[in-house]
Amino acid sequence: QVLLKWKSAYMQVQKDINESEREQHWVFDTKRLFDTTDYMADRCTELLEIVNVLDYYYKLLGAQLKQVLTEQKGIDRLLKDVEKLKKPIESMSFDPFERKAMHN
Repeated sequence: QVLLKWKSAYMQVQKDINESEREQHWVFDTKRLFDTTDYMADRCTELLEIVNVLDYYYKLLGAQLKQVLTEQKGIDRLLKDVEKLKKPIESMSFDPFERKAMHN
């Protein structure tokens, strides 16, 4: 959210300056200003989605369900499968925030 807030704050200030009576307007290369932060914001959004999905399954398969069901081994097996979903992320051989490394 910080990265997105930076962009929206910049855009608002730029708009205010450009609509003002000032002679000097803000005309900067927005691609250069925001390309990296937009990319990082996208990666953060993707990681947050992963965290939210994992959290959902941990809550769904948590202690309350175990109290209700008699077959807890099946739940434990599912929880292990959910744990396995984290492995590819934990063992990444590249920095997901480094654009150059994405397709290695």
